[in-house]
Amino acid sequence: MLNYFDDKLLTPDLRTLIFIGRDAMKLGDALLYFQDPESFASRGANSDFHESEYGVFHCTEEQLACIFTLDNAIHELNRCVVRQAKERR
Repeated sequence: MLNYFDDKLLTPDLRTLIFIGRDAMKLGDALLYFQDPESFASRGANSDFHESEYGVFHCTEEQLACIFTLDNAIHELNRCVVRQAKERR
């Protein structure tokens, strides 16, 4: 997940998330579920969880704008480097 701390998109906040499934809680929703790498490494993908307890996040497909594959995150961070260089001039 890539967000920025500022409006000029110069200070990135990068967080790794692991996709664990759609409707992972079996509620019949269309939500996409992601888990933080620490809880994933220690407990594995968890479909029987409480979000705050296991570092699980969910969103709709419309909210995926800040979630990237690794290649796309690198591309976006490179764009940030270019913006930073222009800002320093």
